[in-house]
Amino acid sequence: MNTNIHGLELLFCLFILLISMTGCSSETSRQKTETTTESKMIQNENTTATSTMKEMDGEIGNHQQYYISVNRKTNCVTIYRKNKKTGNYTPFKSMICSVGRDDSTPLGTFPLQSERYKWHLLFGNVYGRYTVRITGNILFHSVPYREEDKDTLKWEEYEKLGQSASDGCVRLETEDAKWIFQNCKEGTIVKIFDGSKKDDPLGRPDKRKQIKFTAPKNYHKWYPSS
Repeated sequence: MNTNIHGLELLFCLFILLISMTGCSSETSRQKTETTTESKMIQNENTTATSTMKEMDGEIGNHQQYYISVNRKTNCVTIYRKNKKTGNYTPFKSMICSVGRDDSTPLGTFPLQSERYKWHLLFGNVYGRYTVRITGNILFHSVPYREEDKDTLKWEEYEKLGQSASDGCVRLETEDAKWIFQNCKEGTIVKIFDGSKKDDPLGRPDKRKQIKFTAPKNYHKWYPSS
């Protein structure tokens, strides 16, 4: 009788042990499944982020540091700078400009060309400083000069900054034209669009206060009596 009881107790203990082992095995399996699923989710998130970055690079340029927007309606240029860690472009600086009269500055997205000059002959037999080609005959350049001489700035054209005044190019203050000339590489994307003041995150700056030069002796060469 006692032998039978001990035998039953032993069988019962083995049964309990077997159930415990099965439970542990199931728990371990469930944990492994959750870990694998979580890893896949993280991997998918990383892949999505990488894909988004590649799309952004594809639109803005191959690892370009800057992105340029030109708002035709407000005559404002905004420079966006790329954050190397996040890959996001944030507003960095703004410039007052003059785009073309009668919508002669084309709308669209263009990569900056390699062609650039410290002085370049423009329409109207005038000169632009720090010219950078955007597309076709459309350039970034300074307000026109009458000659290849820094003292021959056309002040009447300078006063038009903030208005549509050019034949299609994007006119800038000389200092701003020089900044683009020196910092924005070939391939930097330029987006030209029609927007409102809300699309100029840094606002449009005022013209810099500059002292006009004293007219030299050959003043009459520049301003015909007619």
